[in-house]
Amino acid sequence: MEIFSKYSQWLLEYEYLEREIRIFMKIIIILLLIYIIISFFIVKMVYSGTFKKQENIDPYTLILHYDYYKEKYDRREVRFKSGKNELLGYIYGLDNKKLVIFAHGIWSGPEEYLGLITYLVDNGFMVFTYNVTSYNGSSGKNARGLVQGPLDLDAALKFIESDDTLCQLPRYLIGHSWGAYSVCSVLNFGHKVEKVVSLSGFNSSIDITLDVAGKNFGNLLKLLLTPAVWFNQLLLFGKNMNLKAVDGINKSSASFLIIHADKDVFIDYEKTSIIAQKSNIINKNINYITIDTEPINDHNSYFCSVAATKYFKELIAKKELEIKENNKKKLSTDDKKKLRESADLPRANEINVELFAKIVEFLNS
Repeated sequence: MEIFSKYSQWLLEYEYLEREIRIFMKIIIILLLIYIIISFFIVKMVYSGTFKKQENIDPYTLILHYDYYKEKYDRREVRFKSGKNELLGYIYGLDNKKLVIFAHGIWSGPEEYLGLITYLVDNGFMVFTYNVTSYNGSSGKNARGLVQGPLDLDAALKFIESDDTLCQLPRYLIGHSWGAYSVCSVLNFGHKVEKVVSLSGFNSSIDITLDVAGKNFGNLLKLLLTPAVWFNQLLLFGKNMNLKAVDGINKSSASFLIIHADKDVFIDYEKTSIIAQKSNIINKNINYITIDTEPINDHNSYFCSVAATKYFKELIAKKELEIKENNKKKLSTDDKKKLRESADLPRANEINVELFAKIVEFLNS
Protein backbone atom coordinates (compact mmCIF):
# COMPACT_ATOMS: atom_id res chain seq x y z
CA MET A 1 0.00 0.00 0.00
CA GLU A 2 2.83 2.34 0.87
CA ILE A 3 4.45 1.75 -2.51
CA PHE A 4 1.14 2.37 -4.25
CA SER A 5 0.65 5.57 -2.27
CA LYS A 6 4.12 6.84 -3.22
CA TYR A 7 3.50 5.93 -6.86
CA SER A 8 0.17 7.80 -6.85
CA GLN A 9 1.83 10.86 -5.33
CA TRP A 10 4.66 10.75 -7.91
CA LEU A 11 2.09 10.38 -10.69
CA LEU A 12 0.18 13.42 -9.47
CA GLU A 13 3.39 15.45 -9.24
CA TYR A 14 4.39 14.34 -12.73
CA GLU A 15 0.98 15.31 -14.18
CA TYR A 16 1.19 18.69 -12.44
CA LEU A 17 4.70 19.26 -13.79
CA GLU A 18 3.59 18.20 -17.26
CA ARG A 19 0.70 20.70 -17.13
CA GLU A 20 3.07 23.46 -16.02
CA ILE A 21 5.47 22.66 -18.85
CA ARG A 22 2.61 22.72 -21.39
CA ILE A 23 1.43 26.08 -20.07
CA PHE A 24 4.99 27.43 -20.16
CA MET A 25 5.48 26.19 -23.74
CA LYS A 26 2.20 27.76 -24.84
CA ILE A 27 3.28 31.09 -23.33
CA ILE A 28 6.65 30.83 -25.12
CA ILE A 29 4.96 30.03 -28.43
CA ILE A 30 2.48 32.89 -28.03
CA LEU A 31 5.28 35.33 -27.16
CA LEU A 32 7.32 34.05 -30.12
CA LEU A 33 4.37 34.53 -32.47
CA ILE A 34 3.80 38.05 -31.11
CA TYR A 35 7.51 38.83 -31.62
CA ILE A 36 7.44 37.48 -35.20
CA ILE A 37 4.29 39.42 -36.10
CA ILE A 38 5.44 42.70 -34.54
CA SER A 39 8.99 42.54 -35.94
CA PHE A 40 7.75 41.66 -39.42
CA PHE A 41 5.16 44.46 -39.22
CA ILE A 42 7.89 46.97 -38.25
CA VAL A 43 10.12 45.82 -41.12
CA LYS A 44 7.25 46.05 -43.63
CA MET A 45 6.40 49.55 -42.40
CA VAL A 46 10.04 50.69 -42.72
CA TYR A 47 10.33 49.22 -46.22
CA SER A 48 7.02 50.81 -47.19
CA GLY A 49 8.28 54.26 -46.19
CA THR A 50 11.82 53.85 -47.52
CA PHE A 51 10.88 52.47 -50.93
CA LYS A 52 7.65 54.32 -51.57
CA LYS A 53 6.86 55.63 -55.04
CA GLN A 54 8.75 58.82 -55.97
CA GLU A 55 6.53 60.81 -58.31
CA ASN A 56 8.89 63.68 -59.08
CA ILE A 57 12.29 65.06 -58.13
CA ASP A 58 12.00 68.01 -55.74
CA PRO A 59 12.05 71.07 -58.04
CA TYR A 60 13.18 73.42 -55.27
CA THR A 61 16.55 71.96 -54.32
CA LEU A 62 19.74 73.81 -55.27
CA ILE A 63 20.59 71.20 -57.90
CA LEU A 64 20.41 72.22 -61.57
CA HIS A 65 17.96 70.13 -63.55
CA TYR A 66 17.58 69.42 -67.27
CA ASP A 67 15.97 72.79 -68.10
CA TYR A 68 19.37 74.38 -67.47
CA TYR A 69 21.22 71.98 -69.81
CA LYS A 70 18.70 71.22 -72.57
CA GLU A 71 19.84 73.86 -75.07
CA LYS A 72 23.27 72.27 -75.30
CA TYR A 73 22.52 68.63 -74.50
CA ASP A 74 19.84 66.82 -76.47
CA ARG A 75 18.49 63.56 -75.13
CA ARG A 76 16.31 60.76 -76.45
CA GLU A 77 13.65 59.17 -74.29
CA VAL A 78 13.61 55.37 -74.04
CA ARG A 79 11.30 52.95 -72.28
CA PHE A 80 11.98 49.32 -71.44
CA LYS A 81 10.56 46.57 -69.27
CA SER A 82 11.85 45.49 -65.86
CA GLY A 83 9.67 42.60 -64.83
CA LYS A 84 6.08 43.81 -65.17
CA ASN A 85 7.02 47.47 -64.94
CA GLU A 86 8.08 49.93 -67.64
CA LEU A 87 11.09 52.12 -66.83
CA LEU A 88 11.68 55.59 -68.22
CA GLY A 89 15.20 56.36 -69.40
CA TYR A 90 17.20 58.85 -71.45
CA ILE A 91 20.18 58.73 -73.78
CA TYR A 92 22.53 61.72 -73.88
CA GLY A 93 25.34 62.26 -76.41
CA LEU A 94 23.72 60.25 -79.19
CA ASP A 95 26.61 60.76 -81.62
CA ASN A 96 29.30 59.45 -79.26
CA LYS A 97 30.73 55.96 -79.70
CA LYS A 98 31.35 54.73 -76.14
CA LEU A 99 28.42 53.92 -73.88
CA VAL A 100 28.17 54.64 -70.15
CA ILE A 101 25.17 53.21 -68.30
CA PHE A 102 24.53 55.35 -65.21
CA ALA A 103 22.55 54.19 -62.15
CA HIS A 104 21.27 56.81 -59.68
CA GLY A 105 20.99 56.75 -55.89
CA ILE A 106 17.99 56.36 -53.62
CA TRP A 107 15.35 59.15 -53.37
CA SER A 108 16.81 60.85 -56.45
CA GLY A 109 16.99 60.41 -60.21
CA PRO A 110 19.35 60.89 -63.16
CA GLU A 111 18.55 64.62 -63.37
CA GLU A 112 20.34 65.17 -60.06
CA TYR A 113 23.59 63.94 -61.64
CA LEU A 114 23.64 66.03 -64.81
CA GLY A 115 26.94 67.67 -63.86
CA LEU A 116 28.67 64.29 -64.22
CA ILE A 117 26.49 63.12 -67.12
CA THR A 118 27.19 66.21 -69.24
CA TYR A 119 30.90 66.03 -68.41
CA LEU A 120 30.95 62.47 -69.75
CA VAL A 121 29.13 63.58 -72.90
CA ASP A 122 31.67 66.39 -73.42
CA ASN A 123 34.43 63.78 -73.17
CA GLY A 124 33.08 61.49 -75.88
CA PHE A 125 30.66 59.18 -74.05
CA MET A 126 27.07 58.39 -74.83
CA VAL A 127 25.20 58.12 -71.50
CA PHE A 128 22.24 55.79 -71.02
CA THR A 129 20.43 56.46 -67.75
CA TYR A 130 17.02 55.59 -66.33
CA ASN A 131 14.72 55.93 -63.33
CA VAL A 132 14.38 52.81 -61.18
CA THR A 133 11.03 51.11 -60.62
CA SER A 134 8.33 53.57 -59.40
CA TYR A 135 10.67 56.59 -59.64
CA ASN A 136 10.05 59.76 -61.69
CA GLY A 137 7.89 58.37 -64.47
CA SER A 138 8.84 54.69 -64.25
CA SER A 139 5.87 52.47 -63.41
CA GLY A 140 5.42 50.37 -60.29
CA LYS A 141 3.63 50.70 -56.94
CA ASN A 142 6.95 51.07 -55.09
CA ALA A 143 10.64 50.24 -55.43
CA ARG A 144 10.27 47.18 -53.12
CA GLY A 145 13.85 47.05 -51.78
CA LEU A 146 17.52 47.63 -52.52
CA VAL A 147 17.86 44.49 -54.67
CA GLN A 148 15.45 46.11 -57.12
CA GLY A 149 18.40 48.31 -58.15
CA PRO A 150 20.48 45.54 -59.76
CA LEU A 151 17.32 43.91 -61.14
CA ASP A 152 16.42 47.14 -62.95
CA LEU A 153 19.99 47.53 -64.20
CA ASP A 154 19.90 43.93 -65.42
CA ALA A 155 16.81 44.85 -67.45
CA ALA A 156 18.54 47.97 -68.81
CA LEU A 157 21.57 45.93 -69.90
CA LYS A 158 19.35 43.34 -71.58
CA PHE A 159 17.61 46.16 -73.44
CA ILE A 160 20.97 47.54 -74.58
CA GLU A 161 22.24 44.08 -75.55
CA SER A 162 19.15 43.56 -77.73
CA ASP A 163 19.42 46.96 -79.47
CA ASP A 164 21.12 46.74 -82.88
CA THR A 165 23.03 50.00 -82.40
CA LEU A 166 23.72 50.16 -78.67
CA CYS A 167 24.94 46.56 -78.46
CA GLN A 168 27.91 47.39 -80.71
CA LEU A 169 29.34 50.08 -78.39
CA PRO A 170 31.92 49.47 -75.64
CA ARG A 171 29.97 49.44 -72.35
CA TYR A 172 30.91 51.03 -69.03
CA LEU A 173 28.92 51.20 -65.78
CA ILE A 174 28.84 54.10 -63.30
CA GLY A 175 26.63 54.34 -60.24
CA HIS A 176 26.26 56.31 -57.03
CA SER A 177 25.16 54.90 -53.65
CA TRP A 178 22.28 52.52 -54.44
CA GLY A 179 23.40 52.78 -58.06
CA ALA A 180 26.99 51.91 -57.09
CA TYR A 181 25.75 48.76 -55.37
CA SER A 182 23.74 48.02 -58.52
CA VAL A 183 26.59 48.41 -61.04
CA CYS A 184 28.70 45.91 -59.09
CA SER A 185 26.09 43.39 -57.96
CA VAL A 186 24.44 43.22 -61.42
CA LEU A 187 27.60 41.46 -62.61
CA ASN A 188 26.40 38.38 -60.70
CA PHE A 189 24.10 37.94 -63.73
CA GLY A 190 27.01 37.50 -66.16
CA HIS A 191 26.89 40.75 -68.15
CA LYS A 192 30.07 41.70 -69.98
CA VAL A 193 31.24 45.28 -69.54
CA GLU A 194 34.59 46.99 -69.99
CA LYS A 195 34.87 49.05 -66.81
CA VAL A 196 32.89 49.94 -63.69
CA VAL A 197 32.97 53.04 -61.47
CA SER A 198 31.43 52.76 -58.01
CA LEU A 199 30.74 56.02 -56.15
CA SER A 200 29.85 55.61 -52.44
CA GLY A 201 28.65 52.06 -52.90
CA PHE A 202 27.62 49.49 -50.28
CA ASN A 203 28.32 45.77 -50.47
CA SER A 204 25.20 44.03 -49.16
CA SER A 205 21.56 45.16 -49.16
CA ILE A 206 20.90 43.25 -45.93
CA ASP A 207 24.00 44.55 -44.14
CA ILE A 208 23.26 48.19 -44.99
CA THR A 209 19.60 47.75 -44.00
CA LEU A 210 20.56 46.36 -40.58
CA ASP A 211 23.26 49.00 -40.12
CA VAL A 212 20.74 51.78 -40.74
CA ALA A 213 18.31 50.02 -38.38
CA GLY A 214 20.98 50.00 -35.67
CA LYS A 215 21.67 53.71 -36.14
CA ASN A 216 17.98 54.63 -36.05
CA PHE A 217 16.55 52.18 -33.49
CA GLY A 218 19.52 50.95 -31.45
CA ASN A 219 21.47 47.69 -31.56
CA LEU A 220 18.97 45.72 -29.47
CA LEU A 221 16.08 46.39 -31.84
CA LYS A 222 18.42 45.80 -34.78
CA LEU A 223 19.15 42.32 -33.36
CA LEU A 224 15.45 41.62 -32.83
CA LEU A 225 14.57 42.75 -36.38
CA THR A 226 17.32 40.77 -38.13
CA PRO A 227 15.24 37.57 -38.75
CA ALA A 228 12.34 39.66 -40.09
CA VAL A 229 14.66 41.55 -42.47
CA TRP A 230 16.03 38.29 -43.87
CA PHE A 231 12.53 36.80 -44.23
CA ASN A 232 11.22 39.95 -45.92
CA GLN A 233 14.14 39.94 -48.37
CA LEU A 234 13.39 36.28 -49.15
CA LEU A 235 9.72 37.04 -49.81
CA LEU A 236 10.60 40.00 -52.04
CA PHE A 237 13.54 38.68 -54.04
CA GLY A 238 13.83 34.91 -53.58
CA LYS A 239 17.25 33.56 -54.61
CA ASN A 240 18.49 37.13 -55.24
CA MET A 241 17.69 38.23 -51.67
CA ASN A 242 21.32 38.86 -50.71
CA LEU A 243 23.10 39.87 -53.91
CA LYS A 244 26.51 41.29 -52.98
CA ALA A 245 28.62 43.83 -54.82
CA VAL A 246 31.88 42.04 -54.01
CA ASP A 247 30.58 38.78 -55.50
CA GLY A 248 29.80 40.62 -58.74
CA ILE A 249 33.26 42.23 -58.76
CA ASN A 250 34.97 38.87 -58.24
CA LYS A 251 32.95 37.16 -60.98
CA SER A 252 33.69 39.85 -63.56
CA SER A 253 36.69 40.38 -65.86
CA ALA A 254 35.98 44.13 -65.95
CA SER A 255 38.23 46.77 -64.39
CA PHE A 256 36.89 48.68 -61.38
CA LEU A 257 37.36 52.11 -59.85
CA ILE A 258 35.98 52.18 -56.29
CA ILE A 259 35.51 55.71 -54.88
CA HIS A 260 34.36 56.49 -51.34
CA ALA A 261 34.57 59.44 -48.96
CA ASP A 262 36.10 58.83 -45.53
CA LYS A 263 33.40 60.77 -43.64
CA ASP A 264 30.40 59.17 -45.29
CA VAL A 265 27.89 58.75 -42.44
CA PHE A 266 25.26 57.07 -44.61
CA ILE A 267 27.42 54.24 -45.98
CA ASP A 268 30.17 53.74 -43.43
CA TYR A 269 33.66 53.81 -44.99
CA GLU A 270 35.03 51.25 -42.53
CA LYS A 271 31.97 49.02 -42.23
CA THR A 272 29.30 48.72 -44.93
CA SER A 273 31.05 50.21 -47.98
CA ILE A 274 32.50 48.27 -50.89
CA ILE A 275 35.89 49.80 -50.15
CA ALA A 276 35.76 48.20 -46.67
CA GLN A 277 35.73 44.79 -48.41
CA LYS A 278 39.22 45.06 -49.90
CA SER A 279 40.38 41.85 -48.23
CA ASN A 280 37.51 39.91 -49.86
CA ILE A 281 38.08 41.25 -53.39
CA ILE A 282 40.16 38.90 -55.54
CA ASN A 283 39.67 40.77 -58.83
CA LYS A 284 43.11 42.24 -59.61
CA ASN A 285 41.78 44.87 -62.03
CA ILE A 286 40.73 47.27 -59.30
CA ASN A 287 41.66 50.77 -58.22
CA TYR A 288 40.60 52.71 -55.12
CA ILE A 289 40.18 56.41 -54.42
CA THR A 290 39.50 57.71 -50.92
CA ILE A 291 38.11 61.24 -50.81
CA ASP A 292 39.40 62.92 -47.65
CA THR A 293 39.30 66.62 -48.57
CA GLU A 294 37.04 68.81 -46.44
CA PRO A 295 34.19 69.64 -46.98
CA ILE A 296 33.52 67.25 -49.88
CA ASN A 297 34.37 64.03 -48.06
CA ASP A 298 30.81 62.89 -47.34
CA HIS A 299 28.21 60.85 -49.19
CA ASN A 300 27.74 63.01 -52.27
CA SER A 301 29.28 66.49 -51.89
CA TYR A 302 32.31 65.43 -53.94
CA PHE A 303 30.29 65.72 -57.15
CA CYS A 304 30.88 69.46 -56.77
CA SER A 305 34.04 71.49 -56.24
CA VAL A 306 35.24 72.52 -52.78
CA ALA A 307 34.21 76.13 -53.48
CA ALA A 308 30.73 75.10 -54.67
CA THR A 309 30.21 72.84 -51.66
CA LYS A 310 31.23 75.58 -49.23
CA TYR A 311 28.82 78.00 -50.92
CA PHE A 312 26.06 75.37 -50.97
CA LYS A 313 26.46 74.60 -47.25
CA GLU A 314 26.64 78.30 -46.35
CA LEU A 315 23.31 78.88 -48.08
CA ILE A 316 21.68 75.95 -46.29
CA ALA A 317 23.14 76.96 -42.90
CA LYS A 318 21.90 80.54 -43.33
CA LYS A 319 18.40 79.41 -44.25
CA GLU A 320 18.29 76.88 -41.37
CA LEU A 321 19.28 79.65 -38.95
CA GLU A 322 16.35 81.73 -40.21
CA ILE A 323 14.06 78.75 -39.70
CA LYS A 324 15.30 78.29 -36.14
CA GLU A 325 14.85 81.98 -35.35
CA ASN A 326 11.28 81.77 -36.62
CA ASN A 327 10.63 78.71 -34.40
CA LYS A 328 10.09 76.36 -37.34
CA LYS A 329 11.22 72.74 -37.32
CA LYS A 330 12.32 72.40 -40.95
CA LEU A 331 12.45 74.08 -44.34
CA SER A 332 9.01 74.44 -45.91
CA THR A 333 8.43 74.22 -49.65
CA ASP A 334 8.16 78.00 -49.73
CA ASP A 335 11.47 78.35 -47.85
CA LYS A 336 13.20 76.07 -50.36
CA LYS A 337 11.65 77.92 -53.28
CA LYS A 338 12.90 81.28 -51.99
CA LEU A 339 16.35 79.78 -51.33
CA ARG A 340 16.59 78.46 -54.88
CA GLU A 341 15.45 81.78 -56.37
CA SER A 342 18.04 83.74 -54.38
CA ALA A 343 20.97 81.38 -54.99
CA ASP A 344 23.64 81.52 -57.69
CA LEU A 345 22.83 78.03 -58.98
CA PRO A 346 25.75 77.64 -61.43
CA ARG A 347 28.11 78.56 -58.59
CA ALA A 348 26.45 76.04 -56.25
CA ASN A 349 26.71 73.31 -58.92
CA GLU A 350 30.29 73.84 -60.09
CA ILE A 351 31.58 70.34 -60.81
CA ASN A 352 34.55 68.56 -59.29
CA VAL A 353 36.69 68.63 -62.44
CA GLU A 354 39.64 66.91 -60.75
CA LEU A 355 37.60 63.85 -59.77
CA PHE A 356 35.62 63.69 -63.01
CA ALA A 357 38.86 63.86 -65.00
CA LYS A 358 40.18 60.85 -63.05
CA ILE A 359 36.99 58.93 -63.89
CA VAL A 360 37.31 59.74 -67.60
CA GLU A 361 41.03 58.86 -67.50
CA PHE A 362 40.15 55.49 -65.96
CA LEU A 363 37.48 54.81 -68.59
CA ASN A 364 39.86 55.71 -71.41
CA SER A 365 42.93 53.96 -70.05
